[in-house]
Amino acid sequence: MLFRSWLTAHTQNPIPREQIIAQFLPDEDIAAAQLKLRKMLHAIRKALGEIGEEAEAVLEATRTHVHLNPAGFTTDVALFLAWVAEAKETQDIPTRIALFQKALSLATGEILPTYLEEPLAAFRESIFSTVVQTRFALIDALRNTKRMEEAIQEARWFLEHGDREEEGRLLLMRLYAASGQPSAVQQQYERYLEMTHSTNGTRAEMERLRETLLKQARVNSMNRFLLNGRTNGTVNGNGNGNGSAKENGSKTQEAPQPPKAKSKQELFLDRKSTRLNSSHTVISYAVFCLKKK
Repeated sequence: MLFRSWLTAHTQNPIPREQIIAQFLPDEDIAAAQLKLRKMLHAIRKALGEIGEEAEAVLEATRTHVHLNPAGFTTDVALFLAWVAEAKETQDIPTRIALFQKALSLATGEILPTYLEEPLAAFRESIFSTVVQTRFALIDALRNTKRMEEAIQEARWFLEHGDREEEGRLLLMRLYAASGQPSAVQQQYERYLEMTHSTNGTRAEMERLRETLLKQARVNSMNRFLLNGRTNGTVNGNGNGNGSAKENGSKTQEAPQPPKAKSKQELFLDRKSTRLNSSHTVISYAVFCLKKK
């Protein structure tokens, strides 16, 4: 599996057999290493035959070089990278979002979790970095199109990865502020302090950020409240094509009295956190499974 995965990550040019032996069989004498390499290549041919592929169309092995022909197979990593590249090229934002989501649906698990060592460690890091950048790009696109609930859902992915939790908390603070949820901003701020054990200087900086985001959240919350009020309070006027009440001979009814308006302070005290507690569906990230095109 490791050898096959390594080959799929190096399809640009044929690989000399000596390089493969140096990479995978460095402690073997040349005769034993060559024999083991032939067995490794035979195992790949056998696996290809079991899935109905013609081995010669995929695995090209001469006496001096070995090469997997990229025209004869595809992998989930290749599809992921292709969809990310296509998303970056398109100017249509909904299409870009759909492509990012499609790509990330392939990357919901740990990448090659059993192969932490070289020769695939650098490749794993490169793919994971692309996954992180793609998720940031998706969140940015969702936020710009006012799809805040989905943006928050995507941002919570960072909380599932310990080394990314800190930036995840900061990202959620900003998203909750943009969506007008001050109590959720405060909650993420407290979680951030618990996990970082900030110094006095860093804590003062975070406090200033918290105050800025809380003000932004309150403004956005009030704007949303006023917008909802205007939307819900809209009534049919004379421009609805039905004429006025007098023209239709109907009796004018007295409008109901609106409830007493609460102060701004009461409104914000009444608001409850709408923090998402979503569970993420984990899809196995079967990296480098050979598939028919």
